[in-house]
Amino acid sequence: MRNRSFLINFIILTATALLLRVIGIYVSALLSRHIGAEGLGLYQLIFSVYIFASALSSSGFSQAVSRMAAEAVESGRPGHLPAIVRQSSALGVAISAVVAAALIASSEPIAARFLGDGRAAQPLRIMAASLPFVAVSACLRGYFVGLRQASKSAGSSLFEQLFRLAVTIVLLRAAAPHGIGRACSAVVLASTLAEAASFLFAYALYRRDRKKRRAPPSPAPGRILGRIAAIALPMATSATLRTGLRTAESLLIPAGLRRSGLDAGTALTQYGVLGGMVMPVLFFPASLLMAISMLIVPEVARAAAAGSRRRVVAIASRAVQMTLMMSLLAAAVFAVFSEELTVALYGNRAAGRVLRMLAPLVPLLYLDHVVDAMLTGLNEQMKTLQYNTADSALRLAMIVTLTPLWGMNAYIATLFVSTIFNAGLSIRRLLRVSGLTIRAADWVIKPMLAALLSAVLASLFFRMAFPGLTGPGAIVAAQTALTALLYTGLLAVSGCIGRADIAWMAGFFKRAGADR
Repeated sequence: MRNRSFLINFIILTATALLLRVIGIYVSALLSRHIGAEGLGLYQLIFSVYIFASALSSSGFSQAVSRMAAEAVESGRPGHLPAIVRQSSALGVAISAVVAAALIASSEPIAARFLGDGRAAQPLRIMAASLPFVAVSACLRGYFVGLRQASKSAGSSLFEQLFRLAVTIVLLRAAAPHGIGRACSAVVLASTLAEAASFLFAYALYRRDRKKRRAPPSPAPGRILGRIAAIALPMATSATLRTGLRTAESLLIPAGLRRSGLDAGTALTQYGVLGGMVMPVLFFPASLLMAISMLIVPEVARAAAAGSRRRVVAIASRAVQMTLMMSLLAAAVFAVFSEELTVALYGNRAAGRVLRMLAPLVPLLYLDHVVDAMLTGLNEQMKTLQYNTADSALRLAMIVTLTPLWGMNAYIATLFVSTIFNAGLSIRRLLRVSGLTIRAADWVIKPMLAALLSAVLASLFFRMAFPGLTGPGAIVAAQTALTALLYTGLLAVSGCIGRADIAWMAGFFKRAGADR
């Protein structure tokens, strides 16, 4: 029964992650059609500031509440739960209020000096109102995760995104004719309203859960606030550092493009194509890896704690193998059907050309994420933090020095150098601490050839069998499905996958579920 419950939660989280990615891509497509690539670029700049402000306001709270809620239940003190949620929410509101006030007060200088566009000032002020809701929602979602109610946390996120999408459609249609600035304000307002609605939804779920629990609230230890801070602060510091570096990177790209000789509008257009169109598509298949990574961390940690080096190697081998096979398929689809994808989604061929250029990076990008999860399970999280920080510093240095010289080509080169640098360090560390050996022929070469051959055959089949077929969205979906089908068959024929791989995955879910 416990295995079944775990599997259900896993499916819910995975399906939710995929659906949220779909909604995100749809919103990007909606924005691109109403305000163009320039408006999308401006929104991406505003959103990067929002992400940093959210990190300052709420980072660490979800993990702290999740951990303390689980401990309270396991130790037989469920009456402490209301105090944990109440005090963490109060601390989150206090911090987010300070951040919101600072954002409102500095909105004009941030827009003019850092974003290079005065139209961003009003959206920055609007988004400040959402930060307290973000902080409290993080605490409530941490509560649900700590009590193993993943469906409620996922439901809250899904409700928020659907609400945001509906309100964005209404407000954007009204504001788009009045210019990019008004349109960006409308989108940010929709996000703020969605955060407020999400908080109310999560709070209603929390109140309902509290009524079902028989244990009455009991006074929590006086040091509970300090413990929340002690757990949240290191996580918040790490998250804020990473987010701050990423935000600085986002702000420096259009600035570097302007210094390369482009006017402000063209710089925003190129940035919008890359950040608002290409990147969401590039990372869409990675949604599947998020849930897999969630399973890998405790599994690897248990094997390492038991001193079973053979078990660690087995888990790492299967995880790397499955990630490479999935990512090579995604890379082939992006390389062969890039323009069909971006035309179907955004009506933009330029985005397709950029997507094709970045397709070779997909295997390393996806693998780096899973490798970082395995390193965390092996208690190597400080190494991943060091690598990610060094990677961000390298990217910033290259953006500052090279983008003014060679424009967007310099940034694409930066992505290649940065990805190879970060993934190379992480993979090298995993090989050293786990004893893993990568089987290049079965994990890389054969799957790569199979993926490319499958994509090319699917493309040729549709061109020859349905030369007059219309509807690019339907075509690319069918081409992708046929590519995946051919790819699976070629992997089986070439011996890259077999019954042992399927049996391992099934056993992996059973073991993970039994231990929860």
